Amino acid sequence: MVMAMTSDHPVTKLSFEGHPGRSLWVWLYTDVTNGGEIQQQITSASAPLDLAALNAALVPDVWILHLAAHKALTAASRGLQRAHTLHAQVVCNISGSRHIGEALKRYGVGKQCSSLLVAKFEPTPQQEKQVQELVKGKAVPLTELPGLCNRTLLQKYHKLSAPEAAQLVDSVTSHIAATDC
Repeated sequence: MVMAMTSDHPVTKLSFEGHPGRSLWVWLYTDVTNGGEIQQQITSASAPLDLAALNAALVPDVWILHLAAHKALTAASRGLQRAHTLHAQVVCNISGSRHIGEALKRYGVGKQCSSLLVAKFEPTPQQEKQVQELVKGKAVPLTELPGLCNRTLLQKYHKLSAPEAAQLVDSVTSHIAATDC
């Protein structure tokens, strides 16, 4: 994991040992005011930018995103990708659900989403700029991600018992690893 700054936007680059040359760039935003607009733009048939836009409150640790992205790359390399795009597959994998529509609705960006995790595989400089212009919010370092977690909602969505919820990252990791989207 490499943290860097692009203009005034902190970005983290995740690499994948099993997929040389592939990387996922990740931006974290708080105080987002245009979640509905972002959702509309990335889900339209003529979306100008393919990316994963996730409700950051449902991603308790960057490890979860890393695992979901690795699973998406592996599924795509084997011809087993179920979602239409690699980025949608990442969202589906994070949800731990086999239902793509439900995964995108629950874990993707929405109108009420105030903290947003944006991820893009190998963006061009122009795509980086598009991401930064798309989100109306405060760009913050990815190290702030754990503090944004909604543990109650994660426990509900992943159907975790109280002992499992006490080890939230481990439990969600196990759930994601055991589920094929």
